[in-house]
Amino acid sequence: MRFLPILASILAPLAAAIEITHPNDKTQVAAGDDLKVTWTFVDTDPQTMSLYLVNFVEYPPIYVPLAIDVKTHKANTEVHIPCDILPTEGYQINAINGTNVYVIYAQSAHFRISEPRKGRECVHDPDTVKRAQATSTVYVTVTPTA
Repeated sequence: MRFLPILASILAPLAAAIEITHPNDKTQVAAGDDLKVTWTFVDTDPQTMSLYLVNFVEYPPIYVPLAIDVKTHKANTEVHIPCDILPTEGYQINAINGTNVYVIYAQSAHFRISEPRKGRECVHDPDTVKRAQATSTVYVTVTPTA
């Protein structure tokens, strides 16, 4: 039993997965600006992922798709922070499976979104997010045979 903590500390780096390295807890971005999201990955990670802007500190929770079907091996991408987003603390970037917000591969640290920059015209552009193709749910019923 004494060897379990030692074994766990040796094997932990080998089990690495997607880790969002930017934005971090010191990041502040203005609504309407672009944000570079960076991450690390390993060979066994999924080939694509989607990036969502989330905030569970505020009520109701905020889920905003920023990029769909991003190639994981690129290790970074630019996303556009919507100009009509609530300026506050507690935002995170979630790397998720397609459009399923319940399968989270990684989360960034909390960061702040501030008011849009002065003098900048803030127009909501619905085409800033690459849309995913429609998905379907398949149900399978398995019955045991004797």
